[in-house]
Amino acid sequence: MASLSEEEFTTLRNVTMELQSGNFSNCEVLFNIFDRNHNGTIDASELRVVMERIFDQEVPEGKIKNFITRVDVNKDGFIDINEFIESFK
Repeated sequence: MASLSEEEFTTLRNVTMELQSGNFSNCEVLFNIFDRNHNGTIDASELRVVMERIFDQEVPEGKIKNFITRVDVNKDGFIDINEFIESFK
């Protein structure tokens, strides 16, 4: 799976700051950065790629699973756009 480009990382950082201030208008842009294969959901491997780029280190499998479990409301093992947006509220 391809890692994040510098442009994607900058966008990720900027949109995350917007979300923290309550601006959800670019949430879909952020979702698409996480959804590496653009199939409409985020799986564990896609989440790992982005989180490891954010933290600049390997992220333990347990943290990835814990995040998905917390956010995956319909319990299908994936994070869809609605679950993703709700996770920031």
